Formats: sequence, structure tokens, C-alpha cells
Amino acid sequence: MCTDCSGEGERLREKDRCKKCKGNKIIKDKTRHEIFVERGMPDKHRITIAGAGDEEPGVPPGDVVFALRTRPHASFERSGNDLLTKVHITLSEALLGFSRIIVTHLDGRGIHIASPKGKIIKPGDSIVVRGEGMPLFKNPDQKGQLYVVFDVDMPDEEWLRTIDTEVLEAVLPPKKPELDPKPAVIDEVPFEESDIVDFGDDEADWESEESEGDGEPECRPQ
Repeated sequence: MCTDCSGEGERLREKDRCKKCKGNKIIKDKTRHEIFVERGMPDKHRITIAGAGDEEPGVPPGDVVFALRTRPHASFERSGNDLLTKVHITLSEALLGFSRIIVTHLDGRGIHIASPKGKIIKPGDSIVVRGEGMPLFKNPDQKGQLYVVFDVDMPDEEWLRTIDTEVLEAVLPPKKPELDPKPAVIDEVPFEESDIVDFGDDEADWESEESEGDGEPECRPQ
């Protein structure tokens, strides 16, 4: 390629060169674009601004494409048009029911739930609230579902010290009986509090000890 004209077939005198592009016919520039995110747009949805990309002489301008990425939310998890939220309730609410606002929705509305009397809520139980999920893209009057998973908060030791445990034991369901038949050998063993994330750590320790002992046997000095 000709280094004088860069393959353009023409040369410009220095005084005729554009001061911005210096004869290259293109310049770098920054522009600001506004995009409109419609209600219900899914994650990774692409928004295209036609003709807003790079330009070159004799070549049609390209497009600018934006890909949406949904940031994690403190209260809600999204899957398609459905929403999932976790709600903490007390042991009293789990046993006796409740009627209160359980969560503030994305639009600022409080979602009020009245649990049915006589229904015990166990940890991990879930309900669905129809039509309280995400609005459907291109049809925002329709919405997905809101799923609610309950987590029961147990009272602490401070609360336990303030009540009559004998009275509490009398109203609670009975304790589980001993195994029948009993094992022939019974060991009463000590225990300590732990974190379930530590499960399996001992295996790594065993593997480490085994790897250290895999070397060839050494000869004893005479």
C-alpha cells in the first residue's frame, strides 16, 4: 500500500488537510444516548439504536446495541415473569397465624397477607400470590406470580429464661419417645455447635495426610 496516500489514490497538501481528522476522514467522538427500558423487559434483552455506531467514508454506519443486565435485589429474585421473596415469621406467627404486611413490593405497595387460622406454617413452606410478579413485556397489564417462602425465626435463650418452661412443656406437643427396640449398646457422647459449611473438611485433612505418606520407603542406616 502506498504510504503517501494510504491507498486512497490522492494526496492532500498540508494546508488543505482538516485540522480535526488530519486527513484521515474520521475522528473519535463521544456521544450520549438515552434508552427507554420498558416494563417487564427480560434480563439480557437487547436494545438497538440503528445507525449510531462507527462511521467511515463510503460505509453505512453501524448500530449501537445495549444488553440489559439485571442487578441482584435485596428482597426479590426474578425468574422470567415470576418473583420470589423470603419472609421471616416468628414461632408464634407460625403456630397461631398472622395478618400483616409481609413485604414492600417494587412499586412501593405493601403486600398484606392473612394466614388461615388453624394452619401451621413450617420452615420452607411456600405460597403463591397470583398476579403480583413482574409485568409481561409488551403486555404490562398482565403480570407473573409472586412466590413467598417462609422462614421461621426461633426465640432466643433470653426469651426462654423469662418464661415458665414447665408450663410451656405442658402446652407443647410431647417429646419423641426412645427408640423401640433400644440398641444393645448406647453411648452418651459430647457435642458442640458447628456450621454446616464445615461438612466434609475432615476429608481434605485425610487426603493431605495420605499424600504426605505416599513416598517410597527409605532404607534404614546400618
